[in-house]
Amino acid sequence: MEDKYYLRATIRGHAADVRALAASNDEVYTGSRDKLTKRWTSGGANTSESYRNTATYSGHGHFVSAVCLLGGETPEHVVTGSNDKTIRIYEINSGKLTHNLSGHLDSISALVGLGSSGTGSFCSGSWDRTAKVWRRFSCVATLKGHEAAVWAVLECRYGLLTASADKLVLLWEFADSVAKVTRRFVGHTDCVRGLAGLGADGFVSCSNDTTLRLWRTETGECYRVLSSHRSFVYSVCVLTRGLVSVGEEGVVCVWTHQGELAQTLALPACSVWAVASLGNGDFAVGCSDGTARVFTATSSRVAPAAEREAYTAETATFRRPETVAGDKINIDSLPGEEDLDKPGVREGQTKLVRAGGKAWVYNWSTVEGKWVNVGEVVEEPSGTVSKKVWYEGREFDYVFDVTYRKGRQL
Repeated sequence: MEDKYYLRATIRGHAADVRALAASNDEVYTGSRDKLTKRWTSGGANTSESYRNTATYSGHGHFVSAVCLLGGETPEHVVTGSNDKTIRIYEINSGKLTHNLSGHLDSISALVGLGSSGTGSFCSGSWDRTAKVWRRFSCVATLKGHEAAVWAVLECRYGLLTASADKLVLLWEFADSVAKVTRRFVGHTDCVRGLAGLGADGFVSCSNDTTLRLWRTETGECYRVLSSHRSFVYSVCVLTRGLVSVGEEGVVCVWTHQGELAQTLALPACSVWAVASLGNGDFAVGCSDGTARVFTATSSRVAPAAEREAYTAETATFRRPETVAGDKINIDSLPGEEDLDKPGVREGQTKLVRAGGKAWVYNWSTVEGKWVNVGEVVEEPSGTVSKKVWYEGREFDYVFDVTYRKGRQL
């Protein structure tokens, strides 16, 4: 059991998607579309006791899209960013609002603490195409260089990294409130959504192009491309034993530090928006069903058998509209369910199967030794597969062309 991850806890309490996560000392902080951020405390680092809600931070006028913690190993403040364009700072224990910061011209999409974070230093990224550096809760620099929304920010030994919907990652040298771009990381073919550090001289990026890339910061070299996701990859984090990535198809991928796929976990949710390390080898994910789920590879923290069985049953019966790249699928040409008797050759291998006149997606699980039903393939009437709508690197439910003044478009 120590080699694979299993459910530790399901955290319920939000009325909408959990879009953002932060974690420290086995505590989980969740930011949601319901405009709230919540703090969750476990019964102990070596137990499977459920998490309980110990604080709620409110006040945003739109959904919470980013969360980070300030104060080092014992955080003192929680920072939240929202689609209302503001950043709010709260005392962790009391929940008291201490600062309400404005300055960005569009939605806040990323937050990260800088240094020890004890002096209130952090960096924010926004759909307004900029990142801002804040010290003692005042903006000291604005980083302008991207041509589309900034989706992720990360501190590294060489400065600051920013990832954008312009498909680029930029490295910034920052000193005396002056920032300049010193390196461009080119390789992704769609929005770059997440960043995480890999030791002293590297980082990993994830993208809407369905891949993760491992980079050497000093040289700008991409030395490995990881491909297992079948749709947008929204978030990535680093654990002592490897990497974890999550995305649109509702699947969690666990990788070794060398980039080998070690495990896949199917969740009963259409989207997994965020992932965060708890610092003890466990990780939490934020999901579109309003939950956060914690997974562990430590046997003493695994959820009780009844809870795991209920989770397995929920996952098995969940049906999601699958996003599959490519043209219209010929269902009659797919193999039948008898093809599931053939074992897979690697963790996460994908297979399409015909059953009941529909196409179903299965992933091979080496842990369970069987094919796991991921969801039904659902196509639009035109034969194209439904996907989320993106415009200039930002996510919307719908995008319309509006014509005015003799055929000109807004």
